[in-house]
Amino acid sequence: MDFKVTYTLRAKRVERWIRAVKRDFLDVAEIKVVGLDCEFTDPRRRGNQRAAVLQLSVAQETLVFQIVHADEVPQLLIDFLADKNIRFCGAAIHNDVNMLRSYRIIGIPSAINLQQILRNPVPNKQTPSLYDLANHYIGMGLEQKKKVNKKNKPPKTAKELEEEALIFGWGDFPLSHKQLQYAALDARLGFELGRRHFRALGYNSKCDRLELNIYE
Repeated sequence: MDFKVTYTLRAKRVERWIRAVKRDFLDVAEIKVVGLDCEFTDPRRRGNQRAAVLQLSVAQETLVFQIVHADEVPQLLIDFLADKNIRFCGAAIHNDVNMLRSYRIIGIPSAINLQQILRNPVPNKQTPSLYDLANHYIGMGLEQKKKVNKKNKPPKTAKELEEEALIFGWGDFPLSHKQLQYAALDARLGFELGRRHFRALGYNSKCDRLELNIYE
């Protein structure tokens, strides 16, 4: 897969990203598909849990918007997510929709839960994960994500700290390179699974690469 990741806190950068993917892909595509995912704030801390990071993906372009630290949530983003002509695809996407409400994003009318529209490829699981779907339909060979540390034991090793950040550390700034890879992949898989399911044309795919553009 080809990744170009734009990581930002700035509303103006989000607006530029949206205008670019509309111009380069969505405006001319008969079937408009966007991968969507969110990472949430740490549920162990005080206050209501909400979205910390919003990820959007169209073809090789992926936006990682750390919305919890944003200078502003642009109206263009709100209007983009409300566009009924765009199919926003993700796993358990209605949880993401609910977590975005605190940012004046009232709803995403064309949100599509891939776990409901794709056949479950794992007979022993009631609900397949995003990685289950990607491994079956795309052939990714991804390892399942780590489970939440329910015993609440403090992590000790560097690896445990990294895994902890991938579960709870989405409100931290700046995000690590590992977090950016993890976040971008989820949105990219949502796009690719949706594109294949709906047989959407007009999205170019290039060679494998991960390119990070970080705007603080």
